[in-house]
Amino acid sequence: MRSEFVECGTKEEAENACPWAAEIVKVDGGFHCWESVDDYRVWVNASSPQAGIELAVKDEHGAWELLGDFSTVDAAKDAAKEYAAKGQYHIDDHGVMVFGISEDPASGHYETSYSVEVESGEAW
Repeated sequence: MRSEFVECGTKEEAENACPWAAEIVKVDGGFHCWESVDDYRVWVNASSPQAGIELAVKDEHGAWELLGDFSTVDAAKDAAKEYAAKGQYHIDDHGVMVFGISEDPASGHYETSYSVEVESGEAW
């Protein structure tokens, strides 16, 4: 099935460029789009040993949305702060965005919860 790298700044731009995509993930330099969720999972399993750290954000329904893969936990936390500064994902009633960080993406679990206050950038 089809997959495509899109050089753009937001997920919305990637969605507009790839309306056929079942899965869209932030990667270095833009977004990667997949028509098949199965093809995306193959990519995740193949790329996990190199990337190692997965970052996701909790949406308004409590589900995790994958944002991308990073080489270190600190890089994932820095990215979380950047996403919070842009305010482009769900912000809870307390002005906080909640992120999940996994050092074992194949597990499907986010072992670390990382919260960022959107206004101040304070993180815990």
